[in-house]
Amino acid sequence: MNLKLEPFDSALLRKRCEPVTDIETQVKPYYKQMNAIMREPRNGISGVGLAAPQVGILWRFFVFAPHGIPMTCVNPSIGMHSEELETGIEGCLSKPGFTVGVKRRAWIVADWTDEKGKGYGRKLEGRVARIFQHEIDHLNGINIFP
Repeated sequence: MNLKLEPFDSALLRKRCEPVTDIETQVKPYYKQMNAIMREPRNGISGVGLAAPQVGILWRFFVFAPHGIPMTCVNPSIGMHSEELETGIEGCLSKPGFTVGVKRRAWIVADWTDEKGKGYGRKLEGRVARIFQHEIDHLNGINIFP
C-alpha cells in the first residue's frame, strides 16, 4: 500500500482510531513507510511524529522520533500527568507551514508497545511529552487546527 498524507481537513482526521489487535497485520506493513513520510522535508522541515490516521489508517499507533531515533508506539496511553499546562508552538504534517500555540501537560506518564510487541512505560517531559500528546490527539480525532 502506498501511503500518503491526508490533508488537515480530511474527515479521517476527525475519527477516533480503533485499538491495534494484531501488530503483524495492522502495524508492520506500514510503520517503515510512515517513518519515511515523517522524515521527508516539507517547507525545509522534517516531522517528528506521524499518526496512523494522517496516512488514512484508523488504528491506534504512531511513529515518532523526538531525538532522531524512530520509535513506533502501538496502543499508546497516558496515565498520570502534571496539573501544570505549558503553551508551546506546534505544527502538523497534515498542514505544513502553519503553526499554532497549544496548551499541553508539562509531563505525562506514557505506556505503549513497539512494533516488536515490547511494552514501555515512561515519564515524558518537555518536547517529548508534547509530541506524544499531539500524536495521541490524532488517534482520538482531535486536531490542533480548527
